[in-house]
Amino acid sequence: MDMKLLMAKMAFTGFIVSMFLVLVGLYWKYYESLPPRTAHKVARAVSDLPITNDAEVETFDEQWMPFLGDGTLQIVLHLTEENFKEVEKACLKEGYNKSGRSIRSYLPLGHNRHRYSTANLVHCFVQKEILEDPGNYELVVLDRKNHLLVIEISVT
Repeated sequence: MDMKLLMAKMAFTGFIVSMFLVLVGLYWKYYESLPPRTAHKVARAVSDLPITNDAEVETFDEQWMPFLGDGTLQIVLHLTEENFKEVEKACLKEGYNKSGRSIRSYLPLGHNRHRYSTANLVHCFVQKEILEDPGNYELVVLDRKNHLLVIEISVT
């Protein structure tokens, strides 16, 4: 009888330890998706770029309509020089298009364009995806001169 009790305790302990390890593994795998929702986590998820948490957040603005999914996202991060070089290498690897044009030429007509002047964007990498509606866009820009990462999404 004691041997059965000991075996049951060992099995239960093994089950608890294995469940704990599974939970730790799931947390580690899905950490970027868990709250709190930060500019760094969202930027990494949207751009697939290696953005470190020491990047200074200049702008993080999200406005989404409940239930419909319409809305906008704007993130502007000031990267450290070291992180900027890593992100720039990752842009080439991820297939971003290198462009000498201003970000303004990528934005839809009604967009607040005064923030982005041609002088500020000497060289940049751009990934843009226009969805079915011309008001819908995803834009990721890396500004080499100012070490900025700009991410804008609009869904209407």
